[in-house]
Parts: sequence; C-alpha cells; structure tokens
Amino acid sequence: MLPSCPSLLFLPLPSCPRRPDIILHKCTEALLSNDPSHVVRDIESLAALGTAVVDPPSAVRNVMDRSLIRDRLQRCLPGLTLPGGGAAAAPPSVVCRSQAELRELPGAAGLGYPLLAKNLPAAGTPASHHMSLVFSPSGLATLSPPMLLQSYVNHDGVLHKAYVLGDVVRVFARPSLPNLTAESAGGLGIWRFDSQRP
Repeated sequence: MLPSCPSLLFLPLPSCPRRPDIILHKCTEALLSNDPSHVVRDIESLAALGTAVVDPPSAVRNVMDRSLIRDRLQRCLPGLTLPGGGAAAAPPSVVCRSQAELRELPGAAGLGYPLLAKNLPAAGTPASHHMSLVFSPSGLATLSPPMLLQSYVNHDGVLHKAYVLGDVVRVFARPSLPNLTAESAGGLGIWRFDSQRP
C-alpha cells in the first residue's frame, strides 16, 4: 500500500516507487535457500526503515523447520491450560536424522505405531507436504531421513487449524485424513499422502 493511495494497492517490491506502508509477502522459497534472495534483504531493509511487515522473515524462519517447531512446543506447552480447563499438549515425537536413528529412536522415545512421518521443511517445497503413516517396522525402513516422527491418532477426518494475529485467534476445522488402520496400507506397512490433498 503506498502512503499517498487511499486504497489498497499490491505491487512487487522492485517496482514500488516509494517506501510502502506495509509488506505482505510469500517468500518461503527464498528463506529456505542458503543464499537468501534480494527480496528477503529488501524486506528486512524496509522493515529497518519503519515499514510494517506482516510475518517478518525472521519470524517465518522460526516455523519453517518442524524440528524447531517441535522444540518450541516442548518448551512452551507444559503447564499451559486451555480456556476450557484442559491441558495443552503436542503429540509425542522424535527427530530422526539418519537411518540408524530411524531404527532406534522411535522405540527409545516410547513411540508406538502408527507413526506420522513428516519431512523437516514445513513450507516452501513440494516435499514439505509429503507425509506418511507408518504402521510397522517394514514401513519405517522405507523412509528417508531426516524427518519428524510423531504418534498418530485417528481424528475422524477433521483437523483444526489455529491462526493468530496479535491477540486475535481464529480456529477453523478443515478436512483431514479419514480414520485409518494397518489394513489401509495394503500390507506395505506405510501409507503415503500429500497433506494438501487428504
């Protein structure tokens, strides 16, 4: 949005004639690369000059790696009470970075089958949405670490997503996986899916 414009105007940063009031971006691919693009640097430079940035790149980086999200949840959720009085919790999980850890860590962490296997990048790549339900050691052996493994509980095909902006919290129900059993994997011990197409 340009300061002199009474209405909302979306422009790519390189063509913006003057400093914008606010930046809305989708630069997850640039953030994933080891050499962030000029777009990320431009956003950070404009923020330093006083432009408001919705989801600053530094904040977005914090939620792009599932191992970082897991670590934060493990630190923040214990002792948190929900408005209805229940306790907030994340599913038991473990990060496996090698085939050896994949064979050893789930059992050592007390995880049982079924397991939900997720790639560590949480956004910015097609692979970030590729997941697997693992029903047996033979299914586990087909996975390629690094990845996050967490306990899986059937949830009647509904997932609740929470969106937070400042003090405003909105929760929406969205379609998810149907209830599944080991038979759903057709004897393979694993069922692969794309989380954007449950």
